Amino acid sequence: MIKIDNIYYTINYKTACVTECEKDAKSVLIHSSIIKKEVIYPITTIETFAFECCNKLTNVNIEKGVTIIKDEAFRKCTSLTEITIPNSVEFIGVGSFSDCTSLKEIIIPNSVKSIGEFAFSGCTSLKKAFVYKHTKISKNSFPEHTEIISL
Repeated sequence: MIKIDNIYYTINYKTACVTECEKDAKSVLIHSSIIKKEVIYPITTIETFAFECCNKLTNVNIEKGVTIIKDEAFRKCTSLTEITIPNSVEFIGVGSFSDCTSLKEIIIPNSVKSIGEFAFSGCTSLKKAFVYKHTKISKNSFPEHTEIISL
């Protein structure tokens, strides 16, 4: 496991994935790649539970290159108000952002093919979600009160 700033990464053959974050992190940048022993490993995945219950986390910026946000990756990040999802993410997993109660708005990029069930359930402050028409939205992906705006 490799630690850079507040984030832990695991190398899987030719790529890397985000596996964990320190619970006291307030703002994180997920880079597009990491370097170990002069070898560049692109970061492609944010693993299940990687940021779960990081209650102090307010801002997440993901650089282009990540393609998968796995199930419950950001579950219960109750202070999260802003997340930048790059136009490389193709899949947002089940419950990925569930119970992020401070999140008010989300822009789902054009690259996203599907959003898993309950991805944003329990996001009590989420008023607007901007989603491209071709994106498959699974059952109960968003709270009933959230306005889904097609792009």
